[in-house]
Amino acid sequence: MMKKIISSCLFAIFLGASFSVAGQSYHGDPKAKLLCDSVTKLLSKTRERAHDSLFDASIMNLLEQATASDTDYYPAYEEVINYQIEYRQYQGALSTAKEMARLKSGSAENLARLGLLYDVNNDSVHAHLCYQSAVRIYDVMLDTVKVKDRSVLQIEVWRALVLILLGNESEGRNDLDHLYNEASEGSFKQSLEKYLHAGRKDVIAIFLKTS
Repeated sequence: MMKKIISSCLFAIFLGASFSVAGQSYHGDPKAKLLCDSVTKLLSKTRERAHDSLFDASIMNLLEQATASDTDYYPAYEEVINYQIEYRQYQGALSTAKEMARLKSGSAENLARLGLLYDVNNDSVHAHLCYQSAVRIYDVMLDTVKVKDRSVLQIEVWRALVLILLGNESEGRNDLDHLYNEASEGSFKQSLEKYLHAGRKDVIAIFLKTS
């Protein structure tokens, strides 16, 4: 349990982005922030409890209190969804992903994750719509960049993976091959290797394994 529990989603791994609001002032219910901060401290100090189901249930209870106290407190949903995916509570994770997409509706990462969870819950229609929306947002992001740095490369990776999830596996893998061949940074190339021959099911499986 608790594998990379803080911002551990596949999206964070590739985009180097935390979905938290660190550094921003919080104006909601202070109880929600207090509960979520308490969870973070507990997890950082009690790694030996990582497979203690009672401890995990207590952590989840604290997080549910946080989201009930303030339904707009985004960091609490980040923690909740990691637990839900770890325990294969995919219906619950879908509900959490919807809340995260509501709070950050312009996030391509949130839409891609929501699509994945629709997929896991056998709703291919809504999954497809989410993937399409994510690709459109990625395209807008890529059209506005002036300097192609690592962050842009990471966006291109996720655009390619979402294309695979959409069923455009040939186009997505071609884009990944191009990025891999052009990459000069060893760690970046290594992170791409497991996706070079991946299909839709492979991408979904890797997401569920690494979350």
